[in-house]
Amino acid sequence: MTIDDKITAPSEVAHAEAVKAETEPKGSNSDSSQTSQADVAELEDVPSPLEQQSLMQLTRAILNPNGDDPRIDQYITSSFSYILSAFYKMATATDKDVAAKEIADDLNTKFENWVAARESDKEGKEEQKEEEKIEEIN
Repeated sequence: MTIDDKITAPSEVAHAEAVKAETEPKGSNSDSSQTSQADVAELEDVPSPLEQQSLMQLTRAILNPNGDDPRIDQYITSSFSYILSAFYKMATATDKDVAAKEIADDLNTKFENWVAARESDKEGKEEQKEEEKIEEIN
C-alpha cells in the first residue's frame, strides 16, 4: 500500500461514521427536523466525517509518515477535534457573533496558558543553571 492509498482509503470506522451521519435523521422533534435551506448550507461548511478522516490521514502521512512518534498523532487528533468543534459551533450557532467571541476567547485563554507555561519552564531552567554555577564555584 502506498502513501497515496493510505491517504485516500478511509478506515472502516470513518466509513461507518460517514454512512451513519448521512442516513441518520436530523433531530427528533418536529421543529428541528424541519431545517431551513440556510441551516443546511451552514452545516455543509463543516467537513463530512469522510473528509475529516482523509485530512487527518494526509496530515499524519506528512508529519509522521512512519508513525514513529505517537505524540504527533495525539497533537493531530486533538487539533482536528478542536477545529472541527469550532466549525460545528459556528455552523449551528443562532448568534454567530457570540459563538465567534466564545471561540476567540477560548483560543486566547489557551494561548495565554501556553505562554505562561513556557515562561515558567524557562524560569525553572534558568534557576537550575544558576544552582549549577553556584555548585561549580563551591
